[in-house]
Amino acid sequence: MPPRKKLSHAARVLRIYETLQSAPFVTPRDLMERFGVSRRTIYNDFETLEEADIPIYSEPGPDGEARWQLQFAARRNVITLGRGQIVPFGLAKLSLGFLAGTDLYQQLETIISRLQQGAPPEARKHLRELPKKIAVVPFGPKRYLKQADVLNELLSALLYDSKLRIRYRRPGKRAKEHVIAPLTLLLYREALYFIAAFDDEEGHLDRPLLFAVDRVLEASWLRKERFAYPEDYDPHSIIDGGFGLMGGGAEEEVEVLFDAEQAEYIRERHWHDSQKLRKSSDGRLRVNLKVNGLWGVYRWLMGHADTSEVVGPPALRAQVREALKKALARHGG
Repeated sequence: MPPRKKLSHAARVLRIYETLQSAPFVTPRDLMERFGVSRRTIYNDFETLEEADIPIYSEPGPDGEARWQLQFAARRNVITLGRGQIVPFGLAKLSLGFLAGTDLYQQLETIISRLQQGAPPEARKHLRELPKKIAVVPFGPKRYLKQADVLNELLSALLYDSKLRIRYRRPGKRAKEHVIAPLTLLLYREALYFIAAFDDEEGHLDRPLLFAVDRVLEASWLRKERFAYPEDYDPHSIIDGGFGLMGGGAEEEVEVLFDAEQAEYIRERHWHDSQKLRKSSDGRLRVNLKVNGLWGVYRWLMGHADTSEVVGPPALRAQVREALKKALARHGG
């Protein structure tokens, strides 16, 4: 059997790249045996591919050996999308228009642009016409152009499990500096929030808290200060149960009566997972909820103050009554 021909560095890197295009993964051991070179040489080849901006990455296999892969989107197979598949991306762009000017929005535009290249002409035409055929009606959206740098730092820290130093100002308070561990980015009513935790001196994370992105005055990604993302953490354990964005507090049973003319509107929507709706003997609609915290319910009911009556709990009924008294005093003249 003739001796195996030694390949040049360039030829070997090209063969590795071609293999990555067709195989689900390669291992350094396989490549060492195939090309008759050392492990260090193979890793030099991987570095060459990375320097050429080839998106490769490694994950440990069952035996602990690294499995090197090429990102799926970088394979030679062109991604082609039909009109029904590309429209959701356009809809996402319309819905996230309040993020215009931020890197997050620009990245979405880049993705859509690349997908358009593989789409048929008809699909590209539909995407151009989408802003006229589908309209997104904003309702008091927040703007994040001034927070573009804050968002970039926050997302970097979030993706790499690193701590974040922020200057944060709560309403009516002076700005304070905090070092936090970001856990979740939230999108709620055209506004961005994030859940983060403080850590104690021993590195244990406290109970997660809610922050509004637009109230962060400055942010700095602490690249070298990593934290262990808690495996038992679930953002829904904080969000679920609340009425709106967040819960908080003990579970409360809420009962509200809506006038008959408002009943159809209330019945058409899903307000909370715990909701129970039934028609009362006088024609009104009785709504029962079990929520963690009353603030979200209070704000909701104030939008229906003239067509609803709070039956319970007494604290919520009193809160609505006091708010209506103040409103009447302002408008009574």
